[in-house]
Amino acid sequence: MREKILANKKKMVALACVFLVFLGCFAFPVYNFSPDAPAAARYSGIVIALLGYSEIGLLHGALYRSKLKSAALTLGLTLVGFLCRYLLEYGEVSNTYNFTLTNIAVHLAVVLGIVLLADSAAKEID
Repeated sequence: MREKILANKKKMVALACVFLVFLGCFAFPVYNFSPDAPAAARYSGIVIALLGYSEIGLLHGALYRSKLKSAALTLGLTLVGFLCRYLLEYGEVSNTYNFTLTNIAVHLAVVLGIVLLADSAAKEID
């Protein structure tokens, strides 16, 4: 599988980058700690983040040997996704309970953990 990914490395890197921004925008927050958040918003992000970011980690495991590069891309592009989400919902009340320091910190920590675990698993498979 790794050979197929590396044969199309530019396309796979672009796909991973777009998917990271997409998930940063639409899977945020993993869990909403704000008491004002709707109940459905609290749990839906968990499943989406687990599935989406584990796929990114597996792809990063095949593309990059360095976990530092994988971590930097994950954090940087997730933050770009946050910016897109903020601008998309600018002026709406949802920004007040989504973009809290706790939600941002937990989301980044969980996402990084999922990606690095999946990255490690991908390297073990090789």
